[in-house]
Amino acid sequence: MADTSKRTIFVTLYQAGESIYELMDKVMVIDAGRMLYQGPANEARQYFIDLGFHCHEQSTTADFLTSLCDPNARQFQPGREA
Repeated sequence: MADTSKRTIFVTLYQAGESIYELMDKVMVIDAGRMLYQGPANEARQYFIDLGFHCHEQSTTADFLTSLCDPNARQFQPGREA
């Protein structure tokens, strides 16, 4: 819900910088029509790390979440490969 207009706003972003991502309260990650995550934006990165996905230190949260939807880009932590 937007603070100024009290409206719900849906936004799709690709390669959003961290400062833009941090403006979001909630995020939904959808891949091939399936919801992978829906919840607080500030918890999404850790959620997938806890599941065993590898996130490069220099990767923004938005880039990391986008990479999870690409089988050629997503990486697993050592010993946690599928």
